[in-house]
Amino acid sequence: MKIAVDVMGSDKGPVELTKGAVAAAEKGGFQIVLFGDEKIIKDALSTLKYTADVEVVHADETITMCDKATSVIKEKKTSSMAMALSAVAEGKCDAVVSSGNSGALITGATFIVKRAKGVKRPAFAPVIPSATGPVIIVDSGANVECRPEFLAQFGKMGAVYMEKVMGFENPSVGLLSNGSEDSKGTDITREAKALLEKSDCNFIGYIEGNDIMTGKSRVVVCDGFTGNVALKTIEGMGKFVSAKVKNLLTGNPIRTIGTLFMIRGIKKFKKEFDSKQYGGAMILGVRAPVVKAHGSADGAAFGVAVAQAAKVAENNVCGTIASAFETVQE
Repeated sequence: MKIAVDVMGSDKGPVELTKGAVAAAEKGGFQIVLFGDEKIIKDALSTLKYTADVEVVHADETITMCDKATSVIKEKKTSSMAMALSAVAEGKCDAVVSSGNSGALITGATFIVKRAKGVKRPAFAPVIPSATGPVIIVDSGANVECRPEFLAQFGKMGAVYMEKVMGFENPSVGLLSNGSEDSKGTDITREAKALLEKSDCNFIGYIEGNDIMTGKSRVVVCDGFTGNVALKTIEGMGKFVSAKVKNLLTGNPIRTIGTLFMIRGIKKFKKEFDSKQYGGAMILGVRAPVVKAHGSADGAAFGVAVAQAAKVAENNVCGTIASAFETVQE
């Protein structure tokens, strides 16, 4: 198993990401190929002790957050992201991980790695914690506007991921809407609902925004605009609640002392609702695993995303999705 890792273009920088990727390879026993500034990467490697198989490929360019999404296939074909994606497309690596420009990564995944046959649109699919365990949101930003058949495919792809990677047998699929009644939604969601009802998914119908964090369905289906807004809202609310709880527990000396007696429970609660434990957002619907790590991911979080990519490749998630849609007309 060989994972292509783009260590450039993130908030934390290549040194931090190199350390995280090497730690993941060391623990997981797979090979990694680090794409980026060779000198910076090798200097970082020289400070580490490891036995993992690590290769370094120099890239002259870096795609920044300000670059256009098409830069990965036009102006910056020799960037670390483009070269990592090409390594997977050419069969030299089994999966790719990057925490760089999201638009460029989805463009590169679509046009370099390429869509699986029969898949209408690839989709960003982050896994987040809920009250009853992990939940996947498909799509969270790749497709701002969707046709009903796109949404129906998102449900199937999300179900495959939750079964193959997260271990949920026959996971439930819900379509995000503004109400649970059949009359709610838009023309597009109503048509998508009809398609999902005819599919082999464990479709439970419409779900509402307040159902996401309760874990009413393991797979949440929506267009990329709605999914991105929902995801960012959840992230913002999490930060708000965290700050309020911290102030409540440490606002004065007496509270701080009391908090010491609850520290184990607090750590357990924090871990359960930490989305970093699930890695990055998979780009579902392409021929090989492509994982988008968070732009602000530290070494530990990035390492989880690298391990996630290896697991997805090992479980042949992309192949299973491709098999599910191989008879679909392009």
